[in-house]
Amino acid sequence: MVNNFLIGISGGSCSGKTTFAKKLASLICNNSPALGVRIISEDDYYHDRETLNDIEFYDGIFDDPIIRDHDLLLANLAQLARGQSVEIPQYDFVHHRRGDSLQTIHPANIIILEGLHLFCNDALVEKIDFKVFIELEDETRLSRRLTRDINERGRDEASVLSQYNGVRRAYNKFIEPIKTRADIITRGDFNDEMLQNIYQLIQNRINKAENHL
Repeated sequence: MVNNFLIGISGGSCSGKTTFAKKLASLICNNSPALGVRIISEDDYYHDRETLNDIEFYDGIFDDPIIRDHDLLLANLAQLARGQSVEIPQYDFVHHRRGDSLQTIHPANIIILEGLHLFCNDALVEKIDFKVFIELEDETRLSRRLTRDINERGRDEASVLSQYNGVRRAYNKFIEPIKTRADIITRGDFNDEMLQNIYQLIQNRINKAENHL
């Protein structure tokens, strides 16, 4: 049976990465109940702002790969591959720092990573067994971000719109150019048929990996 098979889901802000990850995990569990599946969000691997004395903050910094603690993410993935549970930080988006609580993630047959900058890091790209990039129109992503940040992160409309100018520049600079690293590119308004097709491609890759065990 496959162990620690890594699926990476990337795309722009509010493109549908988290929703896709959850739906994919549910589909895998429904079709293969014996497989354990875990989801890890790259959003929990922001550096703690209080420790970043040598980084200049600007509009869009949180959409720049420099703000990510990919070293910690890679270390946690290595621990999981060795069969060890890990304690991952929980990022506080209201205060822009790591919270006091930790989330325990146990080793699993399949681990789904989702986040903006997964494909910006060469070491992560090399580790991920199947990569999905989610595309969605800028206007739709902005609309979704307004709803999320106002309702979940205590922001007001003016601040979200102001920050999004930097978000858009960072997407064009860092995120969109590396979508070619994905095994498949899909849309953020995906339907069940699209999800099923991608699941089958992943299952084929898993079968291939199992045949080489």
